[in-house]
Amino acid sequence: MHSEITPWGSWEVLSEEPGYKVKRLIINPGQQTSYQYHLHRTEYWVTVIGNGECCINEQDHMLSAEGLPIVIPYHCRHEIRNPSETPLVIIEIQYGTICEEEDIIRLDDIYGRVEDTDALQEFGNDESRGLVEGDPGLPGIGAPPEEVDMLTGDSDAIEEKSTI
Repeated sequence: MHSEITPWGSWEVLSEEPGYKVKRLIINPGQQTSYQYHLHRTEYWVTVIGNGECCINEQDHMLSAEGLPIVIPYHCRHEIRNPSETPLVIIEIQYGTICEEEDIIRLDDIYGRVEDTDALQEFGNDESRGLVEGDPGLPGIGAPPEEVDMLTGDSDAIEEKSTI
């Protein structure tokens, strides 16, 4: 399986089939991933070792091995931060039509890895990739990302909370 050393730590592919990929992410102490989003995949994060933070669409959440999994629907801006003095280990499950590194759109990166927006256009938009709003084939599609509960991925939970 494929692995890579990154400026923030490392990742290793644990399992991969068409439509999904499972990775182990190790975020080194004091490091963080890019502030990014994906056009073609949803991610599920389960923290297995350590404590950290993530930012999803400008909202901060705590990460810990005792905590709940986090759901990142496609198009949601996100990053992982490890302010602790020990490594943060996360199992990431990617689900979607494209589970490749090419589906990372970096908005901000402390390591200087933000792409040229002209190059991003070559990767295609949702319509050119066969994704349209309301497509039941991917989690998150059909509900705008800001209306999806980031802890559960449930768009109904938002409605229930707002009516209380």
